[in-house]
Amino acid sequence: MKRIILILGLSFAVGCGPRVPTKSSGPATDGSSSSNNGTSGSNNQTTSTNNGTTLTNGGTTNGTTGTIGTNGTTGCEGCLQGGNCVEGTSNSACGLDGNACDVCTDGAQCFDGECVAPPACGPSNCDGCCDGAGNCVQGNTEADCGTDGRVCATCGMNETCTAGVCTMPCAATCAGCCVGETCMGGTEDSACGTGGQMCADCGAGYRCTLQGTCVSADCASTCNGCCLTDGTCKTGSASNACGAGGDACVDCGSHRTCQNAGCVVDQASTWELILVSGQVSLENPMGQSWDFIGLPDPLVDFDVADPTTGVHYRATSSFVQDDDTPAWNESELTGVPARAFQTWSMHVWDSDYDANDSICEPIVDYTGDQAGFESLFDGQEHTASCSVPNTNVFANITFKLLPD
Repeated sequence: MKRIILILGLSFAVGCGPRVPTKSSGPATDGSSSSNNGTSGSNNQTTSTNNGTTLTNGGTTNGTTGTIGTNGTTGCEGCLQGGNCVEGTSNSACGLDGNACDVCTDGAQCFDGECVAPPACGPSNCDGCCDGAGNCVQGNTEADCGTDGRVCATCGMNETCTAGVCTMPCAATCAGCCVGETCMGGTEDSACGTGGQMCADCGAGYRCTLQGTCVSADCASTCNGCCLTDGTCKTGSASNACGAGGDACVDCGSHRTCQNAGCVVDQASTWELILVSGQVSLENPMGQSWDFIGLPDPLVDFDVADPTTGVHYRATSSFVQDDDTPAWNESELTGVPARAFQTWSMHVWDSDYDANDSICEPIVDYTGDQAGFESLFDGQEHTASCSVPNTNVFANITFKLLPD
């Protein structure tokens, strides 16, 4: 852009480029301009324009360009805080080019004059684990357990967080014996035991049996039955001293007896049947809902017959309204001989006001399966299932047997 300057009534075109010395004659008068060596001066508040910015300096400017911030403030490369120019690199005063300072909040960091949100928690910036709020934590507690920037895990009951991993204690998972939290086989003379117990050192004159028990080495080498802890050899046929081959004698405990040098359930012992829970299909054999309104109302009939006496033990559970995954947790039968549970049945129904609708009949049959039959009496939950062919109808019933 060119500027037009009036000097003594004459006009000169002044453009960008090198300044060329010019001469003028005569004194300047009020309100008039004079030029000298290409620099214009003015008095009485006469204004000159420099790069489009108006500058005033006691009525005189020399046309020299200064460092000008974007907000018109000269000389501040950081940001303004309370009228003062600060560096602009801290979280409490962040900014550039003479702008007002920002305060970085919510975890943001000042970077190149801008508040920048921190990167999401992950493997690149977290040695522990990332909690539910996205924060990096150490990962060494049961509530927040993990490593390498993975999502934190919540450890289950009885678990502990060890080196960022939820682990069960040795005693809860070890079939042998434990040295601290290390599971051992349990058959070594120096580390003998079973069932997650603390390992024992059998010591001189004793050895560890395959059952994880320390016995007298002399008894173990000469006894055809079983050995007591004091080195006495027993026949191994008694319920409280059961075993063979010089192994340690085992006490079979209540409701069990010794048979062929091993503990088995006593067929004459009596047991209690607990109905725990179940699951039934939402549809009847015609592919429709069991009830016009709502979900099925399941109940279970039980029929357990003693093969020796012919006596039937029967019971009907309560019904659970509008629930395809019912939870009963109720006792159904007591005083039932163990032998009666070899083969027995139950019948699952959808309860109705007028007549119950049959769902299906789970059958429990361990004929010829002694191991399966013995497992029924381990105190754990077991499930019996049934279905109707060529339909979507099914039922799963969970129960357990407890000593009566």
